Amino acid sequence: MSLIHIFIDLVVILLFIISFYVAYKIMKIDFLLLSTLFALIFENLHVYFFKGMEGGYYYSTEFLMLYNVPVFVILSWGVLLFTSYILISKLTSSKYERIFLTPLFVLIIDLVIDFFAVKLSLWTWVGYSIMDGFFGIPAGNFIAWLIISFCFVLCYELINKWLVVVFSYILFIILMNIISIPKLFLNLSKSYESSYMFGVFIIYLLFYFIFYSYFYRRENCLNINGNYLILMYLCRLFYYLFSIILLISLWNQLSVMLIFVVFIFYLLEIIFAYFILKPSRSLRTF
Repeated sequence: MSLIHIFIDLVVILLFIISFYVAYKIMKIDFLLLSTLFALIFENLHVYFFKGMEGGYYYSTEFLMLYNVPVFVILSWGVLLFTSYILISKLTSSKYERIFLTPLFVLIIDLVIDFFAVKLSLWTWVGYSIMDGFFGIPAGNFIAWLIISFCFVLCYELINKWLVVVFSYILFIILMNIISIPKLFLNLSKSYESSYMFGVFIIYLLFYFIFYSYFYRRENCLNINGNYLILMYLCRLFYYLFSIILLISLWNQLSVMLIFVVFIFYLLEIIFAYFILKPSRSLRTF
């Protein structure tokens, strides 16, 4: 185990402890623990079932492991879902907006770290070169991050919370199979995956605006102490610092387009932070 693997493990464990502290203070421990349990089950199942298949993935075993998945990945799932949910909950008073916007906030993080994590061989995608998918990452990975986060928050908000792990996974399988039908019908090659991914994202946003228009109703925003919000952003900041350090160190190996795309997602995070940290703001003021 190298120093970088030890460092990542220790930092993510610290981020989880910080998240646990905030979750305890605002009485949302159930969300953090359920999302972490979900990550443990989901990640191990997918590494096992897609082992060796094109589009499957496997992790470096130099980390602390829980079966086939590093501890830092499982804890990061919990941290990212929890921080995204809490920060979006401060921004909006509608549970329907929380359901649709939390996954976008989770996805932004994945879109700025996945490329660099692969460069460091923290995990490896089977059958994908830098020219395939979305800059060498299967586009289905990002679609899955969006949909699985959506399913988890949807089930957490609308059904018995202690059944969320089972129901959200079943719903994820159903939705991903539905989403895959056009791709299979069109027999799209890996070079067209990015276009397909953006098409899915556009449809997702359209559904959000439909629900926003017809189901929006004001509820109570979480009354979160500003210090807790700052702690949530500090947890997210580690992933951005990780991305930025690797962006600089790998600068000569990256395409101009990839650098541009990553900077766009940095900008989106800054915009979100501005609106969330300003008191008494709502998405209806956009």
